[in-house]
Amino acid sequence: MTDPVVDSFGGLTRVIDAFIPNGAARTEPLENAGWSSIGVILNGSSWTAADIGVEVSPDRSTWVLLTTISGANLRLTSLPTGAAFARSFSTNAIDVMSFPWFRLISLNTGSAADVNQGAARNLWITLKKRIGG
Repeated sequence: MTDPVVDSFGGLTRVIDAFIPNGAARTEPLENAGWSSIGVILNGSSWTAADIGVEVSPDRSTWVLLTTISGANLRLTSLPTGAAFARSFSTNAIDVMSFPWFRLISLNTGSAADVNQGAARNLWITLKKRIGG
């Protein structure tokens, strides 16, 4: 995890290393400290075909897949499988930050079913927060 840095837009940015182990679909639980947006970068060159969703928790034991106001799963879609990628959650990302814990989940592109990754995956998660007026 990096220390927060002030970005060119007058906000703070922090980068967290997260991992999805080989044969698993979820990162470890990640603590939120009032961050207001989230981005994901695959640090590597391979991804088992899947979307990325977000699960949230009040206590690190009860997990719920985050949905948009319309009830659709909040997810990153159309991710490349043979190259690194960088994407951000542009809709309702602030909802993620309403919970003290979150984790990313590899999801079937047509449902909310888990998709286990075919190798260990290293993800960089960027968290942002506005400061000042």
